[in-house]
Amino acid sequence: MLFLSVPKDYCDHYGLCGAYTKCLTDKLPYCQCLKGFSPKYPDKWNSNDWSQGCARDKLLSCNDGDGFIKYNQMKLPATTYTWVDGSLSLKDCRTRCLKNCSCTAYTNSDINGKGSGCVLWFGDLIDMRQFPSGGQDIYIRMSASEIGKSKRKLLITAIVIPAIGLLAAMLTALYFVVRRRMKSGERTKNVTEVLEKEGTKDDLELPLFDLITLAKCTNNFSIENKLGEGGFGPVYKGTLVDGREIAVKRLSTISRQGLKEFMNEVTLIAKLQHRNLVKLLGCCIQGEEKMLVYEYMANKTTNPSLSLCCDHLVTTKTGYL
Repeated sequence: MLFLSVPKDYCDHYGLCGAYTKCLTDKLPYCQCLKGFSPKYPDKWNSNDWSQGCARDKLLSCNDGDGFIKYNQMKLPATTYTWVDGSLSLKDCRTRCLKNCSCTAYTNSDINGKGSGCVLWFGDLIDMRQFPSGGQDIYIRMSASEIGKSKRKLLITAIVIPAIGLLAAMLTALYFVVRRRMKSGERTKNVTEVLEKEGTKDDLELPLFDLITLAKCTNNFSIENKLGEGGFGPVYKGTLVDGREIAVKRLSTISRQGLKEFMNEVTLIAKLQHRNLVKLLGCCIQGEEKMLVYEYMANKTTNPSLSLCCDHLVTTKTGYL
């Protein structure tokens, strides 16, 4: 009866990949050089003879700015040439390794809890592998230039990815803004075409107010500027840039009244001349918005007993429209 068999997988063969490599069973080739290292003999490496391992791209400079790169989920290197001290912290372990030019890596000797103790490696690092999960952390000594390169890559990643996301968001927002304006422009163009086709534009002799202009002069149709509300929508007081006071009747968007019917009604109101009717100054048709612009009349400036009425006239708190 078979109780135990080793090696369990390809990476369990001792020293399969040589020095400064990591073995991965879920990738091909199984052996890969660590960051900052290249195959020592490329021809042998390319023919799947990884036993000679990898060599540093940049030599260590000992006391001239060496640092460490952290590797996660690792099987630790062979411990033939190691030094252990269970009383040192990880920070002290790093300092001890930097002071010794032969030290090539360090980690905790005890991984329980937050970790404690110190293990230092001297010479080449052999027989490492990286697990999909589990394993231990190890800090491998690298030259200052390699550390700077790694930090630059992280910095570039940290800057470029958010910048790309922000640019994508801005382009998306710009797309919707342009699309909305184009639709608004098409609607305005369609309105103008309908007015010219029906011959209403010349007959009205009334200015077409821009939605932005009316929104600005009524403080964006604020409740403080609201004069009252009729059956077809609220009325707001506004002041044009030339100082004229106006009353803006904002027709309800739920009204099923079409453009042609609306313009016929505006034409009728514009042509009516009566002392008890407030003068119609113009209208606004933009997108789904339909508005009438009247001259503003303060309270008691018109006859309260109006004999001539229309759906778009409304009695307000401060006057009659």
